[in-house]
Formats: sequence, C-alpha cells, structure tokens
Amino acid sequence: MKKIILIISLILSFGIGFVNDAYAMESSPYKEIESFIELKKGPVYVINGQENETFWEFKDEEEAFDAIKEHSSNFIEDLKQNYGLDELSVSTWKDYRDALEQYYSVNAISDVEYNQSVLRIFFEVCDNMERNQQIKELYGHNDFGEEMAMLLPYFTPFSQDYQENHKSVQTRAGLNVTAMVQYAIKWWYYYNPGYVKQSSDCTNFASQILDAGGKSPDNYKKSPDSVSSWWYVIGKNPSWSVSWVRADYFVRHFGVAYSYTDFNSFTQKANKGSFIAYDSEADGKWNHVAFVTEVGSTGTYGGKRYRNLRIAQHTTNYHEWVSSDKNGWENVGGIKAVLNIS
Repeated sequence: MKKIILIISLILSFGIGFVNDAYAMESSPYKEIESFIELKKGPVYVINGQENETFWEFKDEEEAFDAIKEHSSNFIEDLKQNYGLDELSVSTWKDYRDALEQYYSVNAISDVEYNQSVLRIFFEVCDNMERNQQIKELYGHNDFGEEMAMLLPYFTPFSQDYQENHKSVQTRAGLNVTAMVQYAIKWWYYYNPGYVKQSSDCTNFASQILDAGGKSPDNYKKSPDSVSSWWYVIGKNPSWSVSWVRADYFVRHFGVAYSYTDFNSFTQKANKGSFIAYDSEADGKWNHVAFVTEVGSTGTYGGKRYRNLRIAQHTTNYHEWVSSDKNGWENVGGIKAVLNIS
C-alpha cells in the first residue's frame, strides 16, 4: 500500500491531471475525526464501463452526530448561542458550517488551524453524505451529464472525461491583470458593498477579482445550481450562481492547469494574476480559492524551499507573502492547483 501511495504522489507531483487510484485508499482522509466517528467508503458506480468512487461517509449518521456533539460540545454550544442556531442536526448542519466559517473569518484564524478543525472536517463528511445521495439519485435515473460530473470526486474517470470533452479555453488573454491586482489589493481586508458577503467569502472574492479583470459573466438565466454558468446579478435582489461563491464549483467551472502535492512545484507554475486552489484532504473536493498578486524569488523559507508568492484572499482575510507568519499555504496538506484562467 505504501508503494502505491508513493507512486500516486510522484505522479501527482509532476503536473496536470489526477490519478484515478488516488481516491481508492484503504483509510479515510479525515484523520481528525475517525478516532471517535466510524466512517466508510461511499458506493462505487460503473459508468461507461469504468468504476467511479464516491465520497467517504458516516457509517451511522445518527451516531456520528451524537459523537460530534459530545466531542465538541462547548464549541457547538458557543456557535449555537452566538449565531442564534437550533440544535445541531442533519437538517441544521449547514447553518453551523456557515457560523463556523464566520467565526474563523472574524477571529482571523490561520488557514492551517481552520483546515484541521474537527468541526470543519465533520461538516465535510456531512456534505459528502449529501453529495453521495445526489449521485445515487442521478445514477438511478441514468443521468450521466454535467451534474454527475460535478458531484463525483474530480479525479474519478467520469468526471475527468467530462471535463476533458467539455472544457473551454479560459486563458487570461483579454483579462486586465493590473485591474485584478488592484482590486485584490483594495478589497483584501474590506468587503465590497456592491456584493453580498458570503459566510465563506474566498470564492466570492476571487469571482469579484476575475470580474474586475474583464471576464464577462455567463448567462444568468441558467439555474443557480448549474456550474456551467458563472454569474452574479447586482441589484435590489442580488443573486448568483453556485460557481460564483463555492470553491469546488469555481475550480471545476474554470478548470485546472496544473496540480501538485509538492508545494515547491506548485509555486513554480503560479504567476502574477494566477488563481490558485487547494484540496486540503485530497478527497476530490476543492476547499479554497485565492489570487496571486506578486511573485518573488525561489528560496528556503522556514526550512522549506519554494518560490515566494504574495496571496490575496478572503475567509481568513490577508494579502501576504507565503513566507510570512500570516500566510499558511505552505503548511496546508493535500493537492494545490493553478487554474487555467491564470
């Protein structure tokens, strides 16, 4: 098994594309909770003659909720009181996820601490449960289109094939990189009142930067849930597509140019004006999106060698070099990607 993981890591470290077997792991990617919550692999679906893994999920959902409420009782109670929430349950977990994201944003918690949060990991698996159910329903109706491709882990055969066959050229030709950098610098700390602030605002901020650079929004008449369209309607009753505000769908909509497990290799491909992302658990969903405003030299910083990048982002709001104490990109695990709009 160690040999297989090593081979996967080496292949991933050398560039674009994902290894199908990367998701077929014997243990879950959610180490932070598996000591007190029992997890299991999701179902495998055969599409076009190929097996497609789904996401890890709770073995017993009710027991999982009981376990997290016992494990993190004080923190959950604080979120409940501070944000006026009902009891944590299957029907309210998204409210708690939003509250958690707001808590970390307000308190300027580091990227690493946020990614290692037991409660955040728990909500990731809650989302897995929901996605697996949607995948199951689509599969039962033989619905093998865009929605299926976007719900499956991004490195499954069906998702990869769909992206390859439907990808569009999203180069930065025609984009005003100077305008994007200026927007990122102006609004990295504050929130532009022209847009609705999101509980997890990283992708909303990235979309605004891209919009400022001259990328025309798509046809907003399409369903907000469709990742085939990226748009925001400003006005008295603002609305937006899911790809405008959620990292996983933003990345899937625009596509990945390069992906690496090795941080140094990742930084060599990022440039001024690059949109970047990471999947901290390497579980098949992108967690976070940010923007590079400046590129420094390659060197050794804090014992790690990489090309220094200055990154502007929201959720944990900052505009800092990776080498600074406030920027934690070099310590986040999983897979890092440079998007093909960079």
